[in-house]
Amino acid sequence: MSFEEVYAKAGGVQYWVNAGSHTSKKEMLGMNPFYGKLDVFNKGKIYTIAGKEKLKANDFFESGVVRADLILKDYIKIFHPELLPNYHLTYMKELQ
Repeated sequence: MSFEEVYAKAGGVQYWVNAGSHTSKKEMLGMNPFYGKLDVFNKGKIYTIAGKEKLKANDFFESGVVRADLILKDYIKIFHPELLPNYHLTYMKELQ
């Protein structure tokens, strides 16, 4: 979708998941300053797939294929953290 389509549909969105492998919100703004116009960028939570990344090698694409259980746990932790109180995200990472 174009940014305009996303902007038109993003009102009230609280979570942005799979937002690439960015390291910070500042980096995201550097790539596209229009992200700052999205409510989810300013008020919501943004998660990238860089939780297990080393030197630009991203384990989400390697072991995530066979560890769908961990990807599912990451989503559960993001959307329903009370269900997995002691679980720490594996592949996802919240941006600050």
